[in-house]
Amino acid sequence: MVKKSAWMESIAMGAIPKNKHLAILLSLLPQHENKRLELEQYTTPGNLAARWVNEINNASKEGISNFEIIDLGCGNGVLGFGCALMGAKKVTMIDCDSQAIEIAKSGQKVLTEKVNLNTEIKFINSMIGKSEIKIPNDSLIISNPPWGTQRQKADRPILELMFKSNAKEIHIMHTSKITHLIPFANDHGWVAQKMFRTMFILPAIYQHHKQKNSSTEIICWKFTKPTEGEV
Repeated sequence: MVKKSAWMESIAMGAIPKNKHLAILLSLLPQHENKRLELEQYTTPGNLAARWVNEINNASKEGISNFEIIDLGCGNGVLGFGCALMGAKKVTMIDCDSQAIEIAKSGQKVLTEKVNLNTEIKFINSMIGKSEIKIPNDSLIISNPPWGTQRQKADRPILELMFKSNAKEIHIMHTSKITHLIPFANDHGWVAQKMFRTMFILPAIYQHHKQKNSSTEIICWKFTKPTEGEV
């Protein structure tokens, strides 16, 4: 029997976690130790993921609890699990790395032990852009895609899948230096809203890293399609 703190017991009974408790839970998730440089695999820190998910919930007219969540390029699942803890109807996690999917599955077990996580979670090991992936209508997509620092246009397959979908909302974390994201979204009929700007800590996990840690500025974006009559 896993001993739970009072706030964990409260979440296990159905309470929506406070931001600090959400950050703690997401920081407990197992990490992907064998990250692949060509995939630009950097795990979103628990505190940043918690802030972003809360911002998404607060900015949405419907709230996360009314959405099916699609986490594209899920890694260890930190974003999808954040949405699940906020009461999402269902979460689908998609990643091309089979090891990442297995680590995300182990994260589900961790959260189930801690707070009785009972949201339906589906895991898909599939290469975005090469395999057929169906995005449910009116879902909410969340993604921290490759930023293209190792390979130009590395984010393009994910962006194409998202912006060609019939999702209700799309949420993307990307480097602030990006120039193609907004025009690409606009070309597909989506309108951008800047949610917040902050620094992303990049741990020295790859051989080419010379410093222990570095950081880069990122922006979290929300994309929606104008309703009929809106300009």
